[in-house]
Amino acid sequence: MKALPTIATLFTTASLALAQNIDDPSPDVISGDVVLQSFVEENGNYTAAQFNSDSNTILTNFDSPDTVLGGSGTGFTSGNTLAGVLYNSANSGVNFRMNFQKNGGFGAILTNGSTFVSSPSLGLTFGNGSGMSIILPEFVFGSVESEEIYGIGFTLARLQTDATITLYSDTDGTNQIGSSVTFSENISGSGYSFFGYAGDTVIRRIDVDVDTNQFSIDDVIVTTSAIPEPSAYAGMVGVLALLSTVYYRRRNRK
Repeated sequence: MKALPTIATLFTTASLALAQNIDDPSPDVISGDVVLQSFVEENGNYTAAQFNSDSNTILTNFDSPDTVLGGSGTGFTSGNTLAGVLYNSANSGVNFRMNFQKNGGFGAILTNGSTFVSSPSLGLTFGNGSGMSIILPEFVFGSVESEEIYGIGFTLARLQTDATITLYSDTDGTNQIGSSVTFSENISGSGYSFFGYAGDTVIRRIDVDVDTNQFSIDDVIVTTSAIPEPSAYAGMVGVLALLSTVYYRRRNRK
């Protein structure tokens, strides 16, 4: 377990720096797959493997371009406070913004602490608060409309207490999508858990509520394709089964 005084020092130092907004990061650090771990817990309705097989995803791994083979362009810097990431079509091919909002305490600090990073070299760590939020605004800049995000997943590292995750279809957090998902602490296991959700409703806000202490997120991945809910799949299967039964009965009568 990483010593808390070291992390506390990191937050104290980083809080003196200006919050960093990453504008149009290099494609080298927003592509690829979630690094699969021996997750203590994987919860939600869309797995890390499903995100990795989805062709309509955008990955944010918080790494610096110079840590990626052939990397160049704008990236992430260890020790900085990260306020948000803006993608625009000039570099990444999409118009999309992801803001990070802390709920008390310190954060969001880009760190290379090994126990807080699920895929090297950096992760986004929050400390001594009641959690964090990811905000996905309707517009990224001017009158350019943002991508519609239907699914989101991320690794939760070093949970020292339970964490509850709730999704909303509005940035204010009033219209909840589905049911909240709760994760148990994971420091007694591998240190990593994965949350994943995808559906047919546009996601605008994700709240991660914790009691106290530090935790980190990494490999944040979103999908821009609508995924039918499991109940919708069940309904479609039922209809196909009914049509098949009717077809064969009519065929046998001939």
